[in-house]
Amino acid sequence: MGSSGKGATLAAVREQAAPSGTANRLESGMRPATRRRVLLVEDEDMVRKVLTRMLVARGFEVHAAASGPEAIAIFDARDSKVFDLLVTDLMLPEGGGLHVARHLSEQLPSLRILFVSGYSFADTEGLEPERFRFLTKPFGSSELVRVIDDLFQIQP
Repeated sequence: MGSSGKGATLAAVREQAAPSGTANRLESGMRPATRRRVLLVEDEDMVRKVLTRMLVARGFEVHAAASGPEAIAIFDARDSKVFDLLVTDLMLPEGGGLHVARHLSEQLPSLRILFVSGYSFADTEGLEPERFRFLTKPFGSSELVRVIDDLFQIQP
């Protein structure tokens, strides 16, 4: 969500509480992720922090950015092949999530992409349908991991 939706962002992502110190990955049927590297792009600080905690709790290595240009800079500064997944909000300042996804997937066609947004999904021309999913805010950690697991069922 962009800065115009500030009031709704706290409810945008729900963290699910885990019993005293147990990681969320212990929920029924959930397994920890292998050490996959995620580039997370979310302009709302609170939502970015919550998503980072959810992903780290599941075993992901997370590199977070607050804007499209920052995400592209992080991607370009590393060997792009280190990233397995892009998790991006659709509505971002300075270039939306769709622009970021197209740019990064041109350099790394095997990159999986998860769009998260409180808005309707946009045009995905130029992206391979089997390489991306869309998750509507609000969502919980179980939904997040289920969709990510689904993305990784597809062979590169």
